[in-house]
Amino acid sequence: GTALANRLKDREHEIEIDNRDRHREKDEIEILRVKLLQENIDNIELEIKQRLEREEENIRKRLVELIKA
Repeated sequence: GTALANRLKDREHEIEIDNRDRHREKDEIEILRVKLLQENIDNIELEIKQRLEREEENIRKRLVELIKA
């Protein structure tokens, strides 16, 4: 009983954190979109996609380095 209650509480906490992260990411993308508009970037959606992919790749590389350390 207690173990299940703890797991459910932990899961609810994870969901809250995930929701906050998603909201933060949406805000960051919107800020980037406005910045790209100001820079007169032709294909904003493609630029956002490419930047996000580069950021994810950098995160993966850092994680690999941390795991190796």
